[in-house]
Amino acid sequence: MAYVAYDAILGALNLRQILDSGYESGGDVKAGYNSGGVDPQALYGGAIDPRFPITSLDIAGLCGAGGIDPQAGLSIATGITVPLQKAADEGTFVAGANHFSKTCANGLAVVDSISVDQQGNEMSAQLVVHCRSTNGLDPVTPASGQALAAQAFNATFGLGPVYVTPAGGGATPVDVVGYTVNTGITIQKFRPDGLPAPVRINIRRRKPTIDLRFKDAEQLATFTASYKGLDAVACYGRRWLDADTFELDASLVHAKFSFAAGISSTQSLRASGTDDAETILRLCGKVLTWSGLNAIP
Repeated sequence: MAYVAYDAILGALNLRQILDSGYESGGDVKAGYNSGGVDPQALYGGAIDPRFPITSLDIAGLCGAGGIDPQAGLSIATGITVPLQKAADEGTFVAGANHFSKTCANGLAVVDSISVDQQGNEMSAQLVVHCRSTNGLDPVTPASGQALAAQAFNATFGLGPVYVTPAGGGATPVDVVGYTVNTGITIQKFRPDGLPAPVRINIRRRKPTIDLRFKDAEQLATFTASYKGLDAVACYGRRWLDADTFELDASLVHAKFSFAAGISSTQSLRASGTDDAETILRLCGKVLTWSGLNAIP
C-alpha cells in the first residue's frame, strides 16, 4: 500500500505543508571475522544516529512564536511524531486509524537551511529532528493503525528584497534572483557505556551564512573582489496572498532573515555563452535572527 507525507508533530509545534519527510537510523552494522578471514562469521548492530530529515514550506510556523530558533533549535520533550498517510485504492486516502508513524519522546529540531528563488518557487526549509534516547537504546518506535491530526493550511512565502549595508555605507538593495540561509549549526552527540543511541545532543558551533544569487555583476563593485565588512543584512520573504499575489509590503506578515554585522565574500562570478552571468555572494554573520512578522521597507 502507498503512503504520502503528512504534518509532523514536534512537541507543541505542528509543522505543516511537508514536501518531504523520512527517517534515517544511521545504523552501522559491525562484522566479526576469523583470523585472516574473508567472510563475516557474526554480525552486530553498532551505533545508531536516529533522525528525521524534513523539508517544509511552513515558514510561518518555523519562524513564528513556538517555532524553531535559528540559534538554539527547538528542544522537544513532549513527543515527536512523523506520520505517513495511507492511500486508498481507487480513491484518495483511507479514513480513521489506518496510517503509519514513527515516534520518539525527546529530541532537538534544527533548521539546516531556508531557500527561495525568483522562478516562482515557494520558500522552503530543510531541517533535521535529532532523536535522543533516555537509556542509550533505540528511542524510535514504528506504529501502524494510527489516526492523523486535523490539518490546517498556514501560509506560503516567495522571494522578497534584500538590503545589505556595507561597513561605513548606506543600505544597498541587491537585485537578487534567489538566496539560501544557512544556520551553520554543528551538532555533537554522546553515547555512554558502549550503548548505541545518543543520550545527549549538544550544539557545539554556529557559523551562519546567507548566499545571495544575482545577475547584475556591477553590484560586486560595492563589495570589492574578495571581502567587505558589513554593518547589517536583511533578506525578506514575501507572504503570498490567497486569490491574489502578495500581502501588502506594509503588512506585518512577511519573513525576515538578518545579521547585525558580518563580512561578505564573493564566492563566484560565472558567465557561459549568451546566458546571463550569475554571481554568488556569501554573507557571513555572527548572530542570525528570523521572524515572520515583518513589514517590507
